Amino acid sequence: MPQPDEPFTRYEGSSDHSVVVEEGQFLEGIDLVLRPYDGDSSGGTMQMY
Repeated sequence: MPQPDEPFTRYEGSSDHSVVVEEGQFLEGIDLVLRPYDGDSSGGTMQMY
């Protein structure tokens, strides 16, 4: 688990935050934004600072 305020990202494009990439394949069109971890591990939207 990250510590509060450490850089952290979570994919918001699926309900379980998973991304599947087949071996030998590339995935395009996903943007991940690092934000300071706010201590919430519930999977909800994180606050931006």
